[in-house]
This record gives sequence, structure tokens and C-alpha cells, in this order.
Amino acid sequence: MILLIAVIPVVAQSPTDSLEGALQRSPADTGRVRTLNLLIRQFEYTDTAKAARYARESVALSRKLQDTYGLAVAYRLSGILAVDRSDLEEASRLYDTAGQLLSGQKDRGYQVQQALLLQNQSAVCQFREQYRQAVTLCLDAATLLAGLHEESYLFFCYNNLAVLYGYLEDKTSSLKYAQAAYDISAKYHDPFRMGMAGIELASTRMELNGMKE
Repeated sequence: MILLIAVIPVVAQSPTDSLEGALQRSPADTGRVRTLNLLIRQFEYTDTAKAARYARESVALSRKLQDTYGLAVAYRLSGILAVDRSDLEEASRLYDTAGQLLSGQKDRGYQVQQALLLQNQSAVCQFREQYRQAVTLCLDAATLLAGLHEESYLFFCYNNLAVLYGYLEDKTSSLKYAQAAYDISAKYHDPFRMGMAGIELASTRMELNGMKE
């Protein structure tokens, strides 16, 4: 007897498809707000119109539910979308609103968001070439994240600090944070981040060596 096995191709579902499927099935509760906020980041670069639509829905629903955490995240992510379209004034307004919602909150999730918000505000200062203010905000974010043992987010703080100190011609500090960013990425065997930090590290070392010659 010959056994015939029909091979049916299975198309793997992407994380984005899974999230959108979950959104379609979700009731209008805080879980839906969390899904909407995840989808904002998923579509930030691939479909800005869809990301903006999800951001508006998240703000409206979290307001209705009086979900302070969800609303703060939605405003912060909306600020990132504003930066992406180079609307720094709108981004600052949205970040300030998110900051008001996060202020005084002691829960871990809120504190992580506070740190991420400081990073976002630092990026606005960097675009405005306000490098010293950007460094101060990024250092505050790094201190908060280190206290929370959030090394994954610390990578971005350290990498940004390496760049910012480079703008300020402080090559010693730039090297310090480039090395710290590389060490974190190596610890978690993240090739993409290792590459990013490695480029900054090599560049800073070359500049320092050039200054010594």
C-alpha cells in the first residue's frame, strides 16, 4: 500500500498580522489599548498613515477608559511619529503631555516609560543641535534605566551618548559610552547592535588616536 501524503504549504503569520488579528477580536478595554500601542511601533516606518490611525484610536480609547498608562504611552509614541515627519513642535507638545501623565508615578512600568520619554526628548534636543541639554536628558534616562536593570534600553542611551559627546568634541566620554553600548550588545549576542556600536567605537578610537599624533 502506498501512502500518499498531501503537503499543504503553510504561510507563517507575521507578528504584525498576529497583532492586527488580535485587535479585530479584542473588546474596547485596556488590552486593546496595549495592542494599539504595539501596532504603532510596528507600522512606524512601513505605513505611517496606519501608525497614525492606530495612535489616534489609542488616545481616544485610553481617554475613554481613563487608562493613564496607556494614554501616556500613546502620547509618547505619537510624539515619535511627529519627530519622524520632522514636526518637532508637535513632538514636544505630545512629549510634555505624556510627561504630565507619567509624573509622580512609582510603578515600574511607568518608570520605564519615564526613561524612554527622556530619551525621546533628548532626540528632539539633538535635532535642534542643543547637544548639552540632550546629554543631560540622556544621562537622566540612563540613570533611571540602570536602576531598573533595563539593559536592553540602556544600549540606546549609551549609543546616543557616544554620538552626543562626539558632537561636543568630548572624545573620552564618547569612547566610554561607545564601549558601554558595545559591551551590552555583546553580552546579549545581538549582531545588529554590536555592528551599530562597533562602528561608533571604531570611529571614536580613530579620532582619539588622530588627536594624539
